[in-house]
Amino acid sequence: MRVIALTGEAERCEQFIQALTLQHKVAILRQEREGSLTLAQKEGSETLLCIKSPTRYALTRYTHENVNEIPRELDRLGEQEDVDFAVVVGSVLASRIVSFREVYEVQLEPFANFEQHFEALK
Repeated sequence: MRVIALTGEAERCEQFIQALTLQHKVAILRQEREGSLTLAQKEGSETLLCIKSPTRYALTRYTHENVNEIPRELDRLGEQEDVDFAVVVGSVLASRIVSFREVYEVQLEPFANFEQHFEALK
């Protein structure tokens, strides 16, 4: 499994992810609001991390606070599921994983074509 650190305007990020999922199996790591998962309400946090893949994983507040836990969870995901890419969405999360191993960084410009990134990923 390869990791993509995706930053840029939210709508462009969603378009990129949709285009990528047309050809590959993709897991998405993003921060979500409290009401989106039961676990978030139990943890009592305003936000949480969630890996959305063929199975959905909710990560604890500790994972968000400990910079080494996100790469470990991504490694576990790669071992447990047949996923081509893990897309980490947002600059805060992306900055936490860029140094842990080879990560392809994608900064989406407002009108840039995705093809250059898809070619680089090949």
